[in-house]
Amino acid sequence: MPKLIDALFGKPEPLVPIPTGLYSYHTLPEAEIQYRLHLRVEPDGEGLLIVNASSVLHLNQTATEIAWHLMQGHDPDTTGAEIAKRYSVEAAEVTRDAREFLENLQAFINKTDQEPVSSFGFEPHYNIENLSAPYRLDCGLTYRYEPGQTDTELDTDAWKNMIRKAYQAGVPHFVFFGGDPTLRADLLELLKYIEGLGLVSGLVTNSPKLNDENYVAALIAAGLDHLMVPLDPDQPRMTLAVKQILAQDLYTCVHLDIDDAHDFAPLLQEFQDSGINAFSFHPVSDEMVARANEFADYIEQGTVNLVNDLPLPYEHPSRRLVSEMQEHYQGDEAYVLLQVDPTGKVMTRSGEMLGDLLNEDFAAIWARRSTAA
Repeated sequence: MPKLIDALFGKPEPLVPIPTGLYSYHTLPEAEIQYRLHLRVEPDGEGLLIVNASSVLHLNQTATEIAWHLMQGHDPDTTGAEIAKRYSVEAAEVTRDAREFLENLQAFINKTDQEPVSSFGFEPHYNIENLSAPYRLDCGLTYRYEPGQTDTELDTDAWKNMIRKAYQAGVPHFVFFGGDPTLRADLLELLKYIEGLGLVSGLVTNSPKLNDENYVAALIAAGLDHLMVPLDPDQPRMTLAVKQILAQDLYTCVHLDIDDAHDFAPLLQEFQDSGINAFSFHPVSDEMVARANEFADYIEQGTVNLVNDLPLPYEHPSRRLVSEMQEHYQGDEAYVLLQVDPTGKVMTRSGEMLGDLLNEDFAAIWARRSTAA
């Protein structure tokens, strides 16, 4: 973005921001490029823009205002004039910013395999006083891993109720994990429900069902936006499944547990050549931390994204170490991503209990963040 937006982002005494809330927009039927937007405006005027129920963009205050005007149906000239009056700057300069923002947005919309989260040129903020809700809710649908296993878990209506509560509070992004969430007969229904709300959905699984192209196609048709596959290098069928998925329009991340028993370099290159979107690495022990960091440094030097904040399955070998590593999240940063377990209990990534989403309003749970640190 041009200098104006950069300058206003650091303005020490910002003007009164546009009204806090969640706004929705759909292009007119005659528009050449069709898209739908949800904009969450924070108390400090910064925002989250949800694009086509598939990506969450972090915006600073002025970019949020431009997006808000766009969603009111204002053209760049009107947007420039309105914002210029608020900040006493040249309307022509703001109009250029508005046009560039719209061009960048349309270019992002036209991309395949869109990133589920993007800063869109701006850094997300973690000040919970100015955060109306977490950025993401990770939903543990089940503890089950095998067909035929039984366990106490919530039904479809209960999950829809909890998702609706979080949506009404402004949560834009939901990730399903387990156990194996594909064991839930209602997984597609829950994905469709999130898609219908205009929100972003993700899935963490290495289910054998991923080898079924029809099942993967059904996940995508239901609205799934991104997938993480915890991969065992000794299971070539899952490697083949990931390669088949990469041919479809689904943002895909491969998770690897870094040990000293495998040569991961050829596998990393194989996936990169196949068009993988992202990797996730976690060490299997304290001794493997340095090796995992080496692979992370290697990936960060290239064009593939590195994602380390998605939830691992409950019985995953690396989950204990990851939980211990996440204990350093304190205060504000501890609350930007929350988890809800198969019984409806809400907690931070480090396991700090905040409440019961099944029986409480999300606002009551969120309010506890100020006293729980």
